[in-house]
Amino acid sequence: METQILQKEELVGMKFTSRDVINDLSQKKILMSELLRAQTLGNIEKIKVRIAFHLENGSRGEVETTVWAVGENHLLLKRGIHIPIRAIESISYI
Repeated sequence: METQILQKEELVGMKFTSRDVINDLSQKKILMSELLRAQTLGNIEKIKVRIAFHLENGSRGEVETTVWAVGENHLLLKRGIHIPIRAIESISYI
């Protein structure tokens, strides 16, 4: 699967997959834990992460950014940009 490297501003209006990328409950818990850690590090130390996600058309995208907030269903980035958590494949520290 080809990966599109995107700027966070390009995520506005993107159509993310409507399916859960991660189906395993324990993997979902690990992802949520990592997202919350990224939120803390992003707010305190402005540490950026690389977020890999799936789009509606079946392609894969990546963005490097700081995480501002983690909700139950969405990740909030700067300028009010959201990524649905169901579409996130992985998060890694840069």
